[in-house]
Amino acid sequence: MLDERKIVKTLMLILAFAFVLRIFLIIIPEVIHNDGIEYIRHAKQISSGDWSGGKSPPLYPSLIALVQMITQDYEMAGIWVSVIFGTLIVLPIFYLGRSIFDEKVGFLSALFATVHPSLNISSGSVLTESTYHFFLATSVLFSWNAFSKGKFYHLLALDEAALSALVKRGIQHSQQEGVDLVGLIVPQGHLYYKILRKMGFLSSFKKFLFMVYPNSDKEMILSPEKWYVNWGDTDVI
Repeated sequence: MLDERKIVKTLMLILAFAFVLRIFLIIIPEVIHNDGIEYIRHAKQISSGDWSGGKSPPLYPSLIALVQMITQDYEMAGIWVSVIFGTLIVLPIFYLGRSIFDEKVGFLSALFATVHPSLNISSGSVLTESTYHFFLATSVLFSWNAFSKGKFYHLLALDEAALSALVKRGIQHSQQEGVDLVGLIVPQGHLYYKILRKMGFLSSFKKFLFMVYPNSDKEMILSPEKWYVNWGDTDVI
């Protein structure tokens, strides 16, 4: 077992390697996607002080608006945000692998995330994928630590009243926007599962721990046995 100082040094080397692989995506950027144009438009609204507009969640456009203060270019700012989070994903991946297995698995997982083609490609786009992957891995790490170590600070859990109020507000907003459903990923053994079931959420019959709240009476939405959901859909939902 390595001491903590050697672990940190090795992680810094992997981070540097991940950054070098992704820096070429800044030097030779790809053609911006349609979604990227919308993120930039939203970022410009945020830069002007208007937080009410935009059709996307504000986190990624906010980061673009912040980095743009340095780059003076919105498209390049969006790519830099993706490169940074695409590089930083190495950290939660390592610590998750080490927590579940050991340091060897943690380092191998971090190296795999460093060179994985899909993760590299998404790190050079004005898209939310890199940011989403980073926060997804980080949330899984925090959740694992919370359930395995039982430490409250690893998971800021809401009580039933707070969760219900938050989810109800989300449902109201989705109805105002004309959204057909609201989706959540919740283990069946978790307290939230029972609370959400009482609120009217439907649960998938498959192993995928997915629940939806229907805002319409479409047969496909009301029939969980007909659902087809994969991890790629979760950033949309």
